[in-house]
Amino acid sequence: MKLTLLLALTASAIAQPAQRVVLFDELVRIPRSQWRGLTPVVLRQRPAIVEVDYTVVSGGAEVRAVVMTRQEVARFRDGHSPRAVAATQPSREGKLRHLITRPGDYVVLLDNRTEQRGGAAVQLKVGLAYHPEHITFTPGQLPEQRRRIVIAVSLLGFAVVGGWSGWKLWHATVRRRKIRGPRPPFV
Repeated sequence: MKLTLLLALTASAIAQPAQRVVLFDELVRIPRSQWRGLTPVVLRQRPAIVEVDYTVVSGGAEVRAVVMTRQEVARFRDGHSPRAVAATQPSREGKLRHLITRPGDYVVLLDNRTEQRGGAAVQLKVGLAYHPEHITFTPGQLPEQRRRIVIAVSLLGFAVVGGWSGWKLWHATVRRRKIRGPRPPFV
């Protein structure tokens, strides 16, 4: 019975397609030499593949799709060069598929700051695909310096708890001897 149940669960996990969620499917107008942050993507519990499909419907400009963290968008807005999680090359149509393995707040934006100086109307579709094999986020590793700090704090905490417990036991033993007196010798 257990073997049958195990085989049924395995077969359903293998046959289960990816769950897809459409976040955005609209026509977007982007003036020349500008960019638009359009779709917030919030991932908290499990990894997902961000799927971006776009087509320039009117206008002569080529645009590019970029996925970046919300902090990088703020840096980009302030004039700094951003670090994109994923990006396409400037073109009249494109597709972007990227697996995000870290929890956080992400933004999909369209960038119309290419050499061609025309505005663009872009049909944009943004979605998420959750695969059954990507159940949780991939655990990471702390940097070397933080690992050393965690180890030192853990050892210090252990020493404090051990010392305090030893001190309490020693005082309890001394108090017990004072109350009862010395132990009688064994015969």
